[in-house]
Amino acid sequence: MVKLTKKDFQDYFVKFVAECFATCILILIGEGGIANYKFARQPTHSTFPISRSFAAGVYSALMIAGSINGVHLNPAAHGAVLVYTVYRNQFNEFDGGIRQMTGPNGTADIFFTMSGKGVSYFNTFIDQVISTSLLMIYIMAITHKKNHLISKVAKPFAFVLIIIGITSVPFQSMLGQH
Repeated sequence: MVKLTKKDFQDYFVKFVAECFATCILILIGEGGIANYKFARQPTHSTFPISRSFAAGVYSALMIAGSINGVHLNPAAHGAVLVYTVYRNQFNEFDGGIRQMTGPNGTADIFFTMSGKGVSYFNTFIDQVISTSLLMIYIMAITHKKNHLISKVAKPFAFVLIIIGITSVPFQSMLGQH
């Protein structure tokens, strides 16, 4: 049995707090960008403002905690309660206090991706498989220890470009607004 020393516990705790804080920053900036975009009722179908928000969130999270634990940044494990709390008044103004999944006053798509009108679930599934595969390929390429084409300092910016690139590709338009 492995025994944890006080120093080990402190190291794990610092990494845990750094991970939680970095993920919180990612969610706050990224999901906040979606909420801001939706509540402004923009007539455009461009998702570039959302892409920029998530790219800025990833960059900020990497700058805050990347050197501490490498940052996993898994928002699915942490939730988006913070965004809901921050934007609660805008949610109430937007939908009159009646929460709806879809429709002109639907707000569920702030927190997860929904298919666009007329897009099948199969096409949406394929879209997400391709996007996730691209993201994983790029993450593995950038973080591989034998990849000397990009410096350690430039890696966070490379992730920014990857996030913008993947979330701005043409097939993302199948998913509605984001």
